[in-house]
This record gives sequence, structure tokens and C-alpha cells, in this order.
Amino acid sequence: MPVYDYTAIDAQGKARRGIVSADSRQEAQRKLRAGGLYPTAMREGAAGETDQDPASPGGGPLSPTLFRRRVSGEDMAVVMRQLAGLLGAGFPLLRALELLRGQAASKPLFRVLSQVCERIKEGTSLSAAMLEEPGAFTPAQAGMVRAAEASGALDAVMTGMADLMEQQQALRRKIMASLAYPVLMLVVGVGVVGFLMAYVIPNVARIFTDLKHDLPQATVILMAVSSFIEAYWPLVLAGAALLGFCVWRVWRSRRGRPVCEALLFKVPVAGSILSGYAMVRFSRTLGSVLENGLPIIRALEVVSKATGSVLVEGDLADVRREVGEGMSLAGALGGKPRFPGLLVQMAAAGEQSGALDRMLKKAADIMEDGVRSRLAMAQALFEPLMILALGAVVGFIVVAVLLPIFEISSLIG
Repeated sequence: MPVYDYTAIDAQGKARRGIVSADSRQEAQRKLRAGGLYPTAMREGAAGETDQDPASPGGGPLSPTLFRRRVSGEDMAVVMRQLAGLLGAGFPLLRALELLRGQAASKPLFRVLSQVCERIKEGTSLSAAMLEEPGAFTPAQAGMVRAAEASGALDAVMTGMADLMEQQQALRRKIMASLAYPVLMLVVGVGVVGFLMAYVIPNVARIFTDLKHDLPQATVILMAVSSFIEAYWPLVLAGAALLGFCVWRVWRSRRGRPVCEALLFKVPVAGSILSGYAMVRFSRTLGSVLENGLPIIRALEVVSKATGSVLVEGDLADVRREVGEGMSLAGALGGKPRFPGLLVQMAAAGEQSGALDRMLKKAADIMEDGVRSRLAMAQALFEPLMILALGAVVGFIVVAVLLPIFEISSLIG
């Protein structure tokens, strides 16, 4: 059903804005007037604004979702915590969501909250409305809310979801912060070397050419590379951009993503960090979902989408099938080499003690400490390696420039 962004005046003369679902503009106007709102402007935002996976059919290279901003995890964690506080204070769900919508800090967040409000007005449950916004909510979050709707503990579940999202965002920020300095060094180093090869070396090369003197092999190689970059730098940049785009498209495709992940998981240090991050997300999310009353089969189904890895998602499909056939969770996880022994042992202890949710969360905390230590080790190793590599390149350039100068000086002397 199409969705219309509107600006309207209420009975008190205050300006209101929001989103209304209707089959036509006229029906949308009737809905607003029936609710005591008088529209002053209306724009169809509709189906083109729904989130679509670029890897899915119809999500082509120039899909509108490629450029549209999504709601950040930090914003959603704040919204969930505020929603928990309002529900705990006795506010009705719809009124609480409308209050949060009025305080939305960004347009994507306002759009999502407006969509959720409209669906709840139409009689949809909060969990079903969340599933209609995959760019903002995960299936695991919707599953937790569905269980809370049945138990009547929505405020407590929202608080738990906010805690879970904040922990995930903290680990993600740690990973991004660890990558920031090496990436900055790489960009600066490549930029400096590119400037030398494109602008400085050609001028020096002209001097050596005019001298008509046999040049060392290192200098000849440097001059050839510099001449190529000077002549074809637009093609070099275009080729690099095209290569990056192709890698991105392969990563987003259904067939390419598993291959890329399998290669990344085999990279020393980096592979263990990525797989560890996926295990932390799986263990902590599964513990939170089970804590809120979801059956194990349903919990595994909704959590598989929250790991961020299609390979882990495939393993969890097998785990879900085996658990459904009567196998224990620890036994099913133990048959998959991707799941670490610590997680399997903690799951077994949790099943024996009847505290599976708490043991999974404890395993997530332990594995997160391991990911953080590996991040620190990787950063300590990568920075000197990057400095050595850039030093070797710059050193080669300096030596290639100075060698013919020394030879010419010795001949003159």
C-alpha cells in the first residue's frame, strides 16, 4: 500500500507531520481529516522507500536504497531505551511511539517511527510492524518483542534490547577504531607515493634523459612506472574504482558473499577477529532471545539473521534442523567446526543447569574479551608492518633517484 508524507494542522492550530498509508491521495486526505488533521502538503513516499536488499532481485546497481540513509544502531538503542522508560511509566504504546517520533533526531528515524505508528493504528502488532522495517529492526528483535507481547513485559524486553544493541555497537566501534589508524596510514602513504610518481619523478627523469647517460636498472624501472602513471593516471583511477565496485557487488550477491567470507575467515588474525565477532553476536543475541521466552527452535531461526555472516547462518540452519530432531544445542553446535569449543561447553553446562540463556551471555562476554585482545594484537602488528612497507617503497624511490646522481658526480670528479 502506498505511503504519503504529510504536513497538517490539527484542531489546536499546531503543525503536525507524519506518514499515512492509503490506496490513493484522496483516501489519505480522508483518513487525516477523520483524525482531526487538515493536510497542507502531501508527498507520496510509498513503496520506493521500503528497504530492499541490493543482492535480491530488483536491487540493481542503481537501486534507490543504495544512496538512502539507514537508521543507525546508536539511534535505535536510544529509542528502545526511551520506549522502555515511557512504557514503564504507564504510557500506551502508540502514544509513546508518537512522542518518540516527535523527538526523532534524523529523517530516517522519523520515517521508521512514522511507519510503525501507522501500522499500529491499523491494528498491526508492534512485532509485525518491526518486521516491515528490516533496515531498522532485526528478526531477532521482532521475535523478542513478540514474546514480550504475549507475556506483557514489553518495557523490560525493550530495556534488554537496548542493552544488547549498546554492547554490539560498542564492540563494532572498537573494531572500527582499530582499523582507523592503519587505513589512514595506507591512504596517506598511497597518496604520497602517487604524488611522487606522477609529478616529482617525471621532472627528475627529464634531467637524466637529457644527460644521455646509462642509468641504473632501478632508475629505469622507476622512470617506466612513473611514465605509465603520468600518461594513464585517469585509467588507473577508473580501474581502481571499477575493481572496488565489482568487489562490492560480489560481496552483496548471494553467490559471491559465501566465497568472500570463506576467504576472509582464512586470513590470519583478521579471520579469527571476524569469526569471533559473529560468534559474539550469535551467543549474546541467542541468550537474550531465550531469556525472553522464545522456544529454542524459533530462537535459532530469528538469531541466524543477526550474526552478520551467511556462512554462520547456513550452519545455524543445520543446527536448527538437528535440534528439531531431538539433539541438544551443544551437540548440534559441536558438530560444526566454526563454533568454538568454549561456546559448545558453555551451552552444554547451560542445558544441564537449566540456565542456557545466562551461560550463552557469559560465553559472549568471554569471547568478546578474546576479540578485543586479538584486535589489540593485530593493531600492534599491522602498524609497524605498514610503516616498513611504506618505508621500503619510499626508500626504493630515493635510491633510484640518488644512484645516477652519485654515478654522474663520480664521473665529473
